[in-house]
Amino acid sequence: MLREIEKFQLKNNGGFVTRIQFEYFDENSNEWKHQNGTGDITLGFDKTAEPGDYGVPEGSMVKLYAYVAWGTDNRASQMFIYKKNCGHIASYKISGTTLNNHLEYVGILDPASTNMLAAAEMIASVQSLPQELAMEEWEALETSLVSGPRSYNGTCGPFSWNIAFDLNMSDISQSYADVKVSIFSCNIINTRIDAKNPNAVLDLTVAGVGVKGELGIDFAKRIVYIKGTLSYIISHKDFNYTLINF
Repeated sequence: MLREIEKFQLKNNGGFVTRIQFEYFDENSNEWKHQNGTGDITLGFDKTAEPGDYGVPEGSMVKLYAYVAWGTDNRASQMFIYKKNCGHIASYKISGTTLNNHLEYVGILDPASTNMLAAAEMIASVQSLPQELAMEEWEALETSLVSGPRSYNGTCGPFSWNIAFDLNMSDISQSYADVKVSIFSCNIINTRIDAKNPNAVLDLTVAGVGVKGELGIDFAKRIVYIKGTLSYIISHKDFNYTLINF
């Protein structure tokens, strides 16, 4: 008998951007269907998602599908029955590279064990902090609630970016970001985004690839993002990346 679960949890230990998506068995059509899910999960972070929030019917057989940006997606082999409010969380972690990644089933967590796990991880993090301050995530943690300038660099697929960000904690709307974005090492945007100019339009062709989209800052979600479509000669691919959280 398949176990009942309420949610899936996915932690990203890989050098890529991933997302939680789902595959479920539709008894009406007698086939497996794919359902999109969360936004981006970057290196070192995790998300938890309930299938029903993304269109999976309660009582369906369901399994985790890990979308990998610009790489090879991965699907779990374990199947569960989706049951609202049962309190069980199927936990996974993904690691490796875009084209060679590994999805590992951690196990079933209940709310009590989830809280214990979070507490244990927090204690371990505090204990290891002096040795780990060179890591990007600890630098982000250390400065996340402090006003002032900081810079971020990142890559995903053909994109790379450099962001000089000035955070104003007393009035978050006064924060701004100077953003440089390149694709295939060719600069496509170099601009400042803030409350008065919250987005910039992308519409150009670079190295034979059409880029249409938007670079923006969302003060409600506290993110700097880039989204749109890449158009190749015979195909196209949508993208939607969170460049920084603040």
